[in-house]
Order: sequence, then C-alpha cells, then structure tokens
Amino acid sequence: MKPIYEKMTNAQLGAHLEKKIQGALTGLKRENNQHLLSHRFYDTKSAGSFLPEQPADYLIGSPTGAYLLEAKASFRKESLAACLSNAVSGGQAVHAKLWCRTGPNNKSLFVFFCAQTEIVEIWDGALVADTFIQSGARLSRADVMGYGSLSKLKDLLRRALL
Repeated sequence: MKPIYEKMTNAQLGAHLEKKIQGALTGLKRENNQHLLSHRFYDTKSAGSFLPEQPADYLIGSPTGAYLLEAKASFRKESLAACLSNAVSGGQAVHAKLWCRTGPNNKSLFVFFCAQTEIVEIWDGALVADTFIQSGARLSRADVMGYGSLSKLKDLLRRALL
C-alpha cells in the first residue's frame, strides 16, 4: 500500500476517491464539449443529522442517460464482491434500484477502489442493488463493468458513461 493511504481514515479514503471521481468527471466534461453534467450530492455523514440520506454521491447526465453514482473504498478488500454487505447500505441499494426503474435511460453505477491494490472497479448499480437485496446472493467479479488502475479512472468512467 502506498504511504499516502497508510494514515488515512476510512472517511478520508472515501473522500480521496470522490475527489478522483470529480477530477475525472471534470476532464470528461472538457473533452466532450460540456455534453456531460455532474452534481455532487452533499455527504450526509459530514453534514451530521441535518440532511436526509442522499440517493448517491453523484448525479450524472450524459448523452447515454442519467446516472446515479456511488463511490466505495476499502483499505483491504480487493473487490466490492468481497465486502458488499458491509460497504453498501440498504438505502443505497434501494435508491439504485428505484432510480433504474424510473426511466429507460436511467442507470446506476458503483465505483469501488481498493487502496492496497490501487484498483478501481465499475459495477452496474442495478446488479449491485439486486444482489444486496437478495438474501445470500453474491456478486461475481465476472460481472464487473470496468476494471483498472486508479490512474485510468477517467477512461473507465468514459466507457461507462459515454
């Protein structure tokens, strides 16, 4: 694990991933002549009890649809498949599922980052939600939509969103 991650808390690791996602989205907006819109929802935990649970970390509009994007990070677990029940809340699963039902071009994504391997996974949010909701069901790493190093996050998001 890189020294940058060794002194981080779980919340700081998540904020680090969210900052990388924001940078990647900003880069994609520039490349696509503003044909990409993203909104960062306020973080419910950092706002204390003043805000209700948000549907996701980001709302993204692209030529291919409207997306809810939820960022997840772990120091040790190498895949969302290995920590689904601990990483995803019931509210996040329900929001992802309902969002996908509200329109034919509405989609949901989960972005997972492992600090130990510095690998990012992009998961279909509907699949994550269905798996979370089904008792005893497990994600299969074969179902991951995108997979690569953190330095390739913009490319991974481009493939998922555009």
